Amino acid sequence: MGAWNFTSALARADDERARGAGERPRGHAVEEERQRVRVGEVHEVPQHAVRRQHRERRHQHAEREAVLQARAELARRAEAHGVSWITVHGRTRCQFYKGEADWRAIADVKQSVSLPVIANGDCASLDDAKTMLSQSNADGIMVGRAALGQPWLVGQIARALAGEAYRETEIKERQDAVNQHYDDLLSLYGVEIGIRHARKHLAAYLNDAIAQGAQWPEAERLELLTSTDPHIVTERLSCLYETIDRREAA
Repeated sequence: MGAWNFTSALARADDERARGAGERPRGHAVEEERQRVRVGEVHEVPQHAVRRQHRERRHQHAEREAVLQARAELARRAEAHGVSWITVHGRTRCQFYKGEADWRAIADVKQSVSLPVIANGDCASLDDAKTMLSQSNADGIMVGRAALGQPWLVGQIARALAGEAYRETEIKERQDAVNQHYDDLLSLYGVEIGIRHARKHLAAYLNDAIAQGAQWPEAERLELLTSTDPHIVTERLSCLYETIDRREAA
């Protein structure tokens, strides 16, 4: 099983490096080796593969150390130029949205400056927030993508961290927040642009409502997300949350 997992990961790594260099992916060769492992032709990981794994680990370690040093240096420069506080994301630029944020790495930045440091990256719950603060030693946290479709999450976490009892947001509160957000987007961008900008948020709100028990056919989902009439969208949103109320009443 160990050889199987390793060769599969190695194939993907080879493909990514080859594509980045404009070459033909070489991962297929390792994939053939993976198939041989699968049928019992190979019982050990080849030595050249082990050496390559070691080189990759050394490279990853060196890259991580370089990133940590750069973060700390940038933080010190920012402090020297008079900024009030800084936010540090736990992932590197090369990671983009892959992998997990390294909250412990933020602690190195916190130790290098005296100004407030805000930790960011992969915070999607109260438990995440507590762990992030513990591992990063940061003065606060920032919630990003997890707030899409549930902006009330930020308030829930903030109140709980302040010592209040954690409370789920009521359906009526969610509905009011969605309607207010939609109206604000139209007011800010204008109807034509605001409608298009709101669609990703409506899709996220719809997913949250379905998770709360809303019954919503695919045809009506399409109408909600593609309509250019704000009145239709508002009406569809009202119907969406009514399906939750009816289910809870039953």
